Amino acid sequence: MAAKRRVGDWECDTIVGGGQKQALVTAAVVGQLKPLKALAHTPTMDNGTEFAAHEQIAARLSADTYFAHTYASWERGLRERVNELVRQHYAKSCRFDTITDDEVEWVMDQLNNRPRKLFGFRTPREAMLESARPMGVALRI
Repeated sequence: MAAKRRVGDWECDTIVGGGQKQALVTAAVVGQLKPLKALAHTPTMDNGTEFAAHEQIAARLSADTYFAHTYASWERGLRERVNELVRQHYAKSCRFDTITDDEVEWVMDQLNNRPRKLFGFRTPREAMLESARPMGVALRI
């Protein structure tokens, strides 16, 4: 996994639920990144149809969007690791239409407050707050 040297190079993906009928977008792109517009430099997405509106995403965030190569999950290694962490809470057979928004928020909170080696054993929340302070960005995380 490449070292992450700046905040703002986001990786976007989906996690599909049991029966292949529902998905969790692990970066609800515009809704989640709009408050962080100053820190939204380059969203990199997979090639799924869920990102067909990439031009709108780019325009609304004033960011350059990129796509990972097909079958090259290592190009979004951090996102793949987060997907693995989400799967600790929701097995591949789990139907996402049975999960409440509060449950999703709880899992996001757990992951945002879990220390990571990548961040010098700080949590993603701590790393984000440290990066955003010099820019005066208000965060809802």
